[in-house]
Amino acid sequence: MDVVLFRDVNDEEIKLAGGVWEDHIKVDHPEMTLEIIGEVIKKPSVVCTSQHENMSHYKLYYKGPWKNMMEKDRYFRVVVKMCDDGNWISTAHTRSSVSCGIILFQEGK
Repeated sequence: MDVVLFRDVNDEEIKLAGGVWEDHIKVDHPEMTLEIIGEVIKKPSVVCTSQHENMSHYKLYYKGPWKNMMEKDRYFRVVVKMCDDGNWISTAHTRSSVSCGIILFQEGK
């Protein structure tokens, strides 16, 4: 797999490099699938900037909450780096909460 293309909630193109998928996400975050990543990007609950200064060129896409097997809230999160050559997924995983800088999109608002 070379590159998988997705469209986000604003119809912007988001790319996933094959190496990031094969060598990182599939290995370190096996709960994530290409279908889940596509759903999080296309129909997020929240899209925001990172609250960390060194991540100012990133968008965080969240979907959830949903309950895991232990009945704890979880969120899917896709981290996208905004680059001159496109918007690239750097990771995708689950989180116990949403942590945001500036909210760019919120479902239902």
